[in-house]
Amino acid sequence: MPVTINGDGSITGLSVGGLGSGVVNTATLADGAATQAKRTFASGEIIQTISNTFNNEYTFASGDGSGQATSLTHGFSVIPSATYVNVTAKGNNSKYLIIFQGNVSTKTGSTNSQSDGINGFGFVWDPAGGTSFSGISGSANNANSTNTKFFQCRASTYLVSGGGDTYWKMLLSGSTVYTSSKAVGSSLRFAIEYFHYDNNNHDEMYINRAESSNQTASGAGNNAYSSGNASNVTVMEIAA
Repeated sequence: MPVTINGDGSITGLSVGGLGSGVVNTATLADGAATQAKRTFASGEIIQTISNTFNNEYTFASGDGSGQATSLTHGFSVIPSATYVNVTAKGNNSKYLIIFQGNVSTKTGSTNSQSDGINGFGFVWDPAGGTSFSGISGSANNANSTNTKFFQCRASTYLVSGGGDTYWKMLLSGSTVYTSSKAVGSSLRFAIEYFHYDNNNHDEMYINRAESSNQTASGAGNNAYSSGNASNVTVMEIAA
């Protein structure tokens, strides 16, 4: 088929690749002409970022069945739906950088022997976008290989006579990179699992609040030291 330059400025008859390698360069393309769907990402490039911030106050006195920890001595774990980050994969076999910034507190003990509050968290995901979560990074508890978590520390929550740190909060933070085997268009869900241990005295775990806090109420909840907190989960998809 002959190549024809038409009066309206169009060209007909060009075959695929007919312009030759290097004929069309970056300067030739109009700004925005190469959309994300039309380009190939180099390995290591960030394809998309999805972030979820929540300041809901939560109180848990037992596991709700969502957590992966099934045999904790004097403890439980939960995966609050507020931590869900839903992702539609834009690349094949992408890596995912998950970043978490949160907090936890617990009910105070009444004696020094009841002072330890022990908490941690773990990164979990469901590769089908549902609630069948599995741990994806961290250190496994020797007694239960599914207890994949990061421990922050042990913290004193001793209720001193006449006072006591009922405004205590512990920050939780961490990140991990997970390599998937999921195809473009797959629906994925990432979330955070909170772990709470006690010695039968710290039977409540708090998220975004302290024992004496209520960020929605007047009075003590309006003080800087007793107000609620916000938590954030961010997921970045990175090209394989």
